[in-house]
Amino acid sequence: MARKRSRRCTATRRGFVTLAEQQLKLARRNSRDVVIVYTDMDGLKNINDTQGHSQGDAAIKEVAEILRSTFRESDILARIGGDEFVILIPDVAVEPPEAAVARLLENVRKSNDESRRMYQLSISVGTARLGPSEESSLEALLARADKQMYDSKRANGKARVSS
Repeated sequence: MARKRSRRCTATRRGFVTLAEQQLKLARRNSRDVVIVYTDMDGLKNINDTQGHSQGDAAIKEVAEILRSTFRESDILARIGGDEFVILIPDVAVEPPEAAVARLLENVRKSNDESRRMYQLSISVGTARLGPSEESSLEALLARADKQMYDSKRANGKARVSS
């Protein structure tokens, strides 16, 4: 099922940080957990080197669209690096983040199956949860999710998930 494009998609890290900080405050006040999902495209350099930078740009745009269609309107999505995206899931009681991540990987697989591209899209994913009583900062939460994603990528190769 295709989801609506997120109205909370921010173009920059700064925009994401502003919205995410607000959501962390609300989550603590309302005793809710939040989850950060950190994604990194696998093989973008290879796409750029073999297919050209225009195809690399197209791959980034396609991954962004897959992310938008996978996550809820209430989730906050941002591209925070060349091929890195981050999603803040502010109310994990509604849907477990593991379900959203599984749906994301399935949507990447479907996109690959339906595409006539000369390459396959692949992403690695890490997650980090913050409980309402934890005193961790947004930057620390991002760092934990980023570390999980890179640990998984190093240990298992591409298209892996770690939490």
